[in-house]
Amino acid sequence: YDHNLNERVFGFGGLDLEHDQLKHLSLRGVLSGGLGYHLIKNADTTWDVFGGVAYKMDRYMAPGVIIDGDSRRSYTSTELILGEECTHRLTDTTSFRQRLVVCTNLRDTGEYRAICDAGLAVAMNKTMNLTLSFQDRYDSLAMRAEVKAQEELGKLNFSHFGPEANLLEEQEQLFISYGKTGGGKVRKYLHDAGEAEPGQQAPG
Repeated sequence: YDHNLNERVFGFGGLDLEHDQLKHLSLRGVLSGGLGYHLIKNADTTWDVFGGVAYKMDRYMAPGVIIDGDSRRSYTSTELILGEECTHRLTDTTSFRQRLVVCTNLRDTGEYRAICDAGLAVAMNKTMNLTLSFQDRYDSLAMRAEVKAQEELGKLNFSHFGPEANLLEEQEQLFISYGKTGGGKVRKYLHDAGEAEPGQQAPG
């Protein structure tokens, strides 16, 4: 939720819910708030920068994840939020949107989360858009725990960009389908309960 305090400054607040089986994350809740500034705001382009604080609550699947040498089923922390977001209308029917947020853990120095979203939307008619999007989520704490677990299994080459952490076959089929038909099956990240509700799915 955003609210303009004047022409340039706005306040924001939010509640995000997330589920990620790859990270053994049963549920993550993030309550956030802060202030932002409209660097550019006109009919074709908006570019905002913002900062604030957040309180993060994680619940992990059994048997838990290794954090600070201990197996844990839950973890809470406060975070410093820094980010930017821009939207640009390329034509009357096409627009580009991009958002980057970095959340620095104030409890465990050096741990952070990064959220990157980018998308190109084309209006097909007054009620339907065709959207091509890219989304990435990185969590250094969860990734560190997963790398340690994989090393204990003898897998020394596990990484965020490896085949175990990505749906490479599905991505290949999307590129093939898009090249032939201009469409294909995509995976959409459900940021919160509002986006997940239409499909009756859990956020994540």
